[in-house]
Amino acid sequence: MTSGMRRIRGLVLAVLVVLIAALLLEYWSPAWWRRLSYPLDYETSIQATGKRYAVDPYLIAAMIRVESSFDPEVKSSKGAVGLMQVLPSTARYVEKRRGNSRLTTTLARPAYNIDVGTAYFRYLVDRYGTTEYALAAYNGGETNVDKWIAGREDDKPRDVVRDFPFSETRAFVRKVLDTRLIYLELYPEAF
Repeated sequence: MTSGMRRIRGLVLAVLVVLIAALLLEYWSPAWWRRLSYPLDYETSIQATGKRYAVDPYLIAAMIRVESSFDPEVKSSKGAVGLMQVLPSTARYVEKRRGNSRLTTTLARPAYNIDVGTAYFRYLVDRYGTTEYALAAYNGGETNVDKWIAGREDDKPRDVVRDFPFSETRAFVRKVLDTRLIYLELYPEAF
């Protein structure tokens, strides 16, 4: 066997080993491998803010993961900023409710963004009474949730994931709730 053939055989063997390892990791999905896809940063801010506003920190982490993938500098085409994708108008509303006439710092600052986003989410939970409705309002807007609620034919709560008229909002609510469970599984001792 020539040295060229040995090299090719060695490369083929290396590629096979890598492919088998990748398949095993994908199907066995150990926690450390899945944590690469579901990072958990800013735990101190998430925990403190969750406690301050009585919001599950795993839900906050899930919202951050879905909204920004933990990138504090991300901006949406609609002007939402930071980890929790807070609109400046929403931040001003939250600050006004707190008695402040203006934003106290930049929304790009992670701790502030988490605080304002969570404060707004708490307001939505208090207003709508359920996490699912609050998530729908966080993503799709209060006006749209109000119209949806007003349009129902009875007083029974409806399933946001199944019945909300905007597919983007339905997907957002489902993804946040699913991601919360993943964070709970991957980081059981985090909060």
